[in-house]
Amino acid sequence: MAYAKQTFPTIYLKPMTLNEKEAVRDAISDWRADGVQMTDDDATTLIYQWCEQMKAPHVAYFAEMGGENEYMVEADPEQPFGTSWAYDCIFRNSDDVCIGFQIGKFIGTRFHHSMTCIRPAYRNQGYYSELGDQGLKTLFITMKNVETFTSNVPTAAGTLPSSIYDLYNGDTDWSAGLLRTQTLLDRISPVEYQLYEVKKADWLTWLDLPKNAAIKAAAFSYEIIDD
Repeated sequence: MAYAKQTFPTIYLKPMTLNEKEAVRDAISDWRADGVQMTDDDATTLIYQWCEQMKAPHVAYFAEMGGENEYMVEADPEQPFGTSWAYDCIFRNSDDVCIGFQIGKFIGTRFHHSMTCIRPAYRNQGYYSELGDQGLKTLFITMKNVETFTSNVPTAAGTLPSSIYDLYNGDTDWSAGLLRTQTLLDRISPVEYQLYEVKKADWLTWLDLPKNAAIKAAAFSYEIIDD
């Protein structure tokens, strides 16, 4: 089945498979505040379910390649595949090691980023920031009709990726960037999140600023691979 591979300066993304099960388990090993670990059987079942969720929307998406609707998502969230999940694993370019994964969801022309989990041994090495700064190239440049990106960012996680921080927390006055603050129990203990929104037109304007020349020029590719 065909899949998309997104390549950035030091990492690349491709859809999750059962081959990445141990890396996924390691990435979420400290997710729950109570220390409960995901069993091997639970991980197999969960990843299998995630992969199955992606199959039909992926087939529909890649069937449009070469036509007028290529690189487009279903704009109506009420239509089949108008809402679809994306489960991608993150690999290092240097050695093809899986260092984590991320989950998101297309809801019409909006993409909501649910979570990014980096394996403990690979944290604080710039990979999360690279995902934040380069990942929107896929959504807003390669894909033709994605108009909005939203993301829940833990308030205690530290600095936002620059593409979000500069747009909505820097010198500009785009207060719509921060939609709301909410407390969730996804990690058992309460965690405060800020829901941010980035619009395509704003992000493209930000990317063209002289100070962001390095981000704009950074290596990026979106390949469709027929596996």
